Amino acid sequence: MKDRYNTVIYARLSSDDGHDSVSQSIVTQIDICKDIIRKNNFKLLNIYIDDGYSGTNFNRPQFKKMIEDVKCNNIDIIIFKDLSRFGRNFVQGSYYLEEFFPSYDVRVISINDNYDSLKTEDDISLPIKNYLNERYAKETSKKIRQYFECNVDKIPFVHNEKYGYLIKDNKLTIDPNTKDIIKKIFDMSLNGFGAGKIAKYLNENKIVRPRYYYKVNVKKSIPSIIEEEKKHEWYSSTVVRILRDKTYIGTISNRKCCKNKEIITLENNHDAIIDIDTFNKVQSKLNQHKRKYIILNDDIRLKKFFYTENGSSMFYREVRNQKGTPRAKKYISLDNKLSIKADIAHKVAYMYAYKAYNQIITNKQDFINQYKKKYQIINNQKSYDNLLNQKDKIDSKIQILIESLYLNKISMDSYNKKLNELKTQLIDVEQKLYDENINNSINDMKIKKIKQFINQLPDEIIDNKMEFIKSMIYKIIISKDGSSMKFKVIYNFDK
Repeated sequence: MKDRYNTVIYARLSSDDGHDSVSQSIVTQIDICKDIIRKNNFKLLNIYIDDGYSGTNFNRPQFKKMIEDVKCNNIDIIIFKDLSRFGRNFVQGSYYLEEFFPSYDVRVISINDNYDSLKTEDDISLPIKNYLNERYAKETSKKIRQYFECNVDKIPFVHNEKYGYLIKDNKLTIDPNTKDIIKKIFDMSLNGFGAGKIAKYLNENKIVRPRYYYKVNVKKSIPSIIEEEKKHEWYSSTVVRILRDKTYIGTISNRKCCKNKEIITLENNHDAIIDIDTFNKVQSKLNQHKRKYIILNDDIRLKKFFYTENGSSMFYREVRNQKGTPRAKKYISLDNKLSIKADIAHKVAYMYAYKAYNQIITNKQDFINQYKKKYQIINNQKSYDNLLNQKDKIDSKIQILIESLYLNKISMDSYNKKLNELKTQLIDVEQKLYDENINNSINDMKIKKIKQFINQLPDEIIDNKMEFIKSMIYKIIISKDGSSMKFKVIYNFDK
């Protein structure tokens, strides 16, 4: 037994914790740990400090240096104030505390948690505290976002690139190369040209589109081949977006505040390209040509059910003409680029729901087997056994290495070098075994979930088709493949 154990202190402070908090400051953490070292007559070897690093991951410079020192067998004991200082990631934290450090015979002491790996075996409170720390980190992140949202009026406006303007020292200044194009767009709209015709004019006159202009002329980046080919392709949606943008009259808006949902607006923030009178007249003309959409009642649509590939939900609308006569009922994407007739969408949803229901009811066990095969939910016992065999082989090699040293067949330097190599291999294999166990647990949960879903299914299809669809399907993702529609169905047992 050693007279004095090589002991290190690990301290961490996230920038989110706030440097005015004495109880969680670096100095306080170190003093608490030093007190334990002094009382137990440990030998303080080093102090590792990660100041300003989040605990949600372990990609921290001093932590990684400490791990390297552990691998070199330089450390006997690691002490930290509490588990939250060590880390707030449940899976990675559990790996280091339950797998990695024990493999190097490193004792771990968490003072405030009354945790000592030498005295505590299979302490159920440890993974629970790790989990709570992870949840705390997520809640802290959420609160920080809410703070900035709720104090938006105290935060300086951050300007984004805008066609017709340049950004200098976070201020918008008129771009002399594109301001006349903006004026031309508003002038054509004022004289009765629709967005489609304005886009056609810009294309024919080889006016560079905004995205290409910003990338090449402002960011000085090299465009791709496709971007080069489409640099003069204007769309009506781009024209409308410009015509609706108050930036061109010197007004800018910031994000919504979470308390009152109001948009913070600054007028006369920068030089205007378009006068207010012209802008208002253009808005009146745009509103005259705007289609009228009436959102139907919830009971006759599938609310938040159809989605586009980018994750936004499609709205169920009744499209009417200028006289107010209904034309069609459709699901339409937010950008109006994708739409599908409501009756077709409902038929597709019912078809998929009916097909899945019949497959399940016909042969429940066969459906579960197909589900396993589709999502590769297989407890790969062969792979797991191979890893166990690898672990046994490495253990045998370590034993042989120890015997060789005892019999003076190898030098101490060779022994240490080979032992470190084998320990590295062993840690890698044990990590894979750990991952396999986690994956198997997740797979078991998936199978349990689908079995519960199957057991809750009625023996007959319910009469209400909409309710039947929602009982089977979580959502349908719609995309366009040329002239045809593609559907990706996410069932309730998949979510």
